[in-house]
Order: sequence, then C-alpha cells, then structure tokens
Amino acid sequence: MIPLSWQTLLARKASLAGSFVALALSVGFLGAMALTLASAAGGHSAQPRWFSRPDVVVARTDTVTITSASGGDRETQTVRTGESRAVPGIVASRLAGLSLPGGSCCPPRSRR
Repeated sequence: MIPLSWQTLLARKASLAGSFVALALSVGFLGAMALTLASAAGGHSAQPRWFSRPDVVVARTDTVTITSASGGDRETQTVRTGESRAVPGIVASRLAGLSLPGGSCCPPRSRR
C-alpha cells in the first residue's frame, strides 16, 4: 500500500505542490480573518489607554492644497477640510506657557 501511494505522489508532483500552496493560503486567510474578527469584537468596552492625557498637543491647519500639473499648466487649489477643529483660545494660551524639553517653542500663530 505504501509503495503505491509513494508512486502516486511522485507521478503527481504538481498536484501535491498545489495542495500545499492551497493549504498554506487558506491557513493565512483564516488567521487574518480571525484577527479581524477579534479586533472588531473586543475593542469597544475598553477605555482609551494611549494619549488619554498628552503632555503636548500638536495641531495643523485645516486646509489641503493640491497642485496638479500637466505639461506647462499648473493648477493649485486650496480647500478647507471639515474634519479638524480649531483649538480654543484658552487652551492655546495655557499651552503657550509650557516649557518644552528642547527649551524652544515656536510663537503662536495669528488666527485667520
């Protein structure tokens, strides 16, 4: 019985390799799917652990500038994003009084 199965495996090497490839891909796919389900199911009840009380808040402008070029034509378009919100003035004044580890801080920008 074993010599017959050994001869069959030797005769069908491509099928054997294809079976191992399919097995490896399916194990990887099932592992990724299990991680996705575990992260989606278990993350809603926990309180935030990182950055819950940051020492420094960094904010950028709420505009996006896009420059598109085609040959000699250049077009620049700037739009405001609806996502970001301005830092309240009281918070900005409190943050201006902080001393940074490097010893330098940039001056506060004027509002537009």
